[in-house]
Amino acid sequence: MKDMARPIFRLLPSGELRLVCTPAAKKIGNEKKGNLPKACLPPAQVRSHAIQAAKQRSGNPGDKLNVLGEYLIQFGKYKGQSFKWMLENDLGYTVWLMSNICNEVFQNHC
Repeated sequence: MKDMARPIFRLLPSGELRLVCTPAAKKIGNEKKGNLPKACLPPAQVRSHAIQAAKQRSGNPGDKLNVLGEYLIQFGKYKGQSFKWMLENDLGYTVWLMSNICNEVFQNHC
């Protein structure tokens, strides 16, 4: 049985990870350009949604990794998409974003 809660990474014929965005991600990114930002959801609501989505997808809301993958992004061009969706549809952007967050955290702790 396939684990629907885990991201599915796209590969190049060489077996390397494909970092460019999918057509679906490109479409969402283009639709968001010029739109006014909307308020972020409260953290408790984001978590509640993630737990419900994890239940629907895998039936195991106790699996922390599954729940974290269902958290909805609250900013940027993929606002409203799950972190799992972002991993599957624009791995390059996800890596860039996480790198920037890690650098920011590191700079603030030095």
